[in-house]
Amino acid sequence: MKRYLEKISSLLTKSVPEVYNDTYLQAEGLRVVRGKVQGEQRLIVDGARSFRYEGEEVGGRSGIRICPINQVNLNRLQLDFPQSQPLQEQK
Repeated sequence: MKRYLEKISSLLTKSVPEVYNDTYLQAEGLRVVRGKVQGEQRLIVDGARSFRYEGEEVGGRSGIRICPINQVNLNRLQLDFPQSQPLQEQK
């Protein structure tokens, strides 16, 4: 996980995220962690299936997206990680 977080940090030029390690989820072809990016709560999504999430891709074709915690992304998260605890939408 340390290498993963270093990868994310190197791709974010404006702000290094504050990552909540206890929110790290991994499934085939996808990694998700919740954190603060530029002072806002976000999902940081990485992997071949990250395109399914609404958000901004960082680092060109890195596959990492910084995503708002909205209903669309929460629904996607529940589909990809049915065992996870539901998050609340950030308003």
